[in-house]
Amino acid sequence: MKGDFSRLDFGHHFSLGGGQDSGMDRLLLQQGRVTLDAHWNAQAQADLLRHRQALADLIGPAGAPAGNPGFGLWSRTGLSFDGERHAFEIRSGEAHRIDGPFAIEVWLRLSEGDGGTIISRPAGEGGGFRLVIANGRLYFDIVDRQQPPSWYRVATDSPLPLGRFIHLVVAVERRSIRLFVDGQLEAQVRGRPIMPFATLPLLIGCDMS
Repeated sequence: MKGDFSRLDFGHHFSLGGGQDSGMDRLLLQQGRVTLDAHWNAQAQADLLRHRQALADLIGPAGAPAGNPGFGLWSRTGLSFDGERHAFEIRSGEAHRIDGPFAIEVWLRLSEGDGGTIISRPAGEGGGFRLVIANGRLYFDIVDRQQPPSWYRVATDSPLPLGRFIHLVVAVERRSIRLFVDGQLEAQVRGRPIMPFATLPLLIGCDMS
């Protein structure tokens, strides 16, 4: 910017909050003293610095307009689960044998129409289980130890809440299987002896049984 200014020296003599060579953050007019353009410009600069500092404190150093951030990165399908094909496979050098009580705990946020398998241990050699959402309700299936082995199910009666995070727990015990939603018991069935299974393979996002 070009202009005819007597001086622009606010930054040399003043600093918001004070500095080593300052401590002043405003200018005052005095009686009987000539008012210069420099005085007005210095006060304008002080107001600008104060405004910028307030915005930085409120928004942070990397703020951008919500409707037009200019540059951004968006996830496309890398973390998009459809409950049928896309999945994470949990791998480990050691699998644990499950032949008794265990629990599954999940935090989940649902939108209208969401559904599919949340987590599963595909039935193959030995037993397996799957935790599923369908028609807004929560289902848990597990393989029993009958001959021949078969899946049996426990399901909630009420639809799951939408638009907020919910806490889901499946408690598989020797005499019952219970489903909890946000700490409240929503469903239970009488337990059966389960078919033993290893914790691997374990899939998040789909069921390949």
